[in-house]
Amino acid sequence: ALLELAWRAGSTRMLRMYLEQNRLSSNYIPSASKFGAAYRRLLAEVPARRIVATSLPPIGEASTGIAADIISEYNAEIRAAVELDRRLVYAPFFEALHPWPTLQRGGGALFDGSAKCFSNFVRDMTLNMAARALPFGSFDRLARQRGRSVTHDQVHLTEASAATLVDVLAGRLA
Repeated sequence: ALLELAWRAGSTRMLRMYLEQNRLSSNYIPSASKFGAAYRRLLAEVPARRIVATSLPPIGEASTGIAADIISEYNAEIRAAVELDRRLVYAPFFEALHPWPTLQRGGGALFDGSAKCFSNFVRDMTLNMAARALPFGSFDRLARQRGRSVTHDQVHLTEASAATLVDVLAGRLA
């Protein structure tokens, strides 16, 4: 989803990094449908009798905007894969996050994929990783300082969000 967001926003440095990281050609154009096809191919290779497929969390914490639209499209592909494969059990992680205040009020941190937005994300991620190592550091606290609750840097989960993910997964594995 971040790859598509970088592509749509024309954020060339991040796009190039994501393409290289994923060993994709420089002319690759990301989309939810390509994600869905790759996801279904990956799942077909898994020999398990039961697989938990979880929805993706938000990018940023806004419930509207381009990042929210992309996540919605990718989550629809995950749900479609679950419908096609009886081994899959859907774990509604994104949906479990919706009671979070920043997502409820439609506000929160808008992540538009621009070069500035990605620069801020990398800055916050780096600062938060350093601050997290301090005795009083926690991703929850760092997120609250920036008016966030789901992600500490607009992409990576807080401890509370990770606990929600564990609860959702445990509920589906029970």
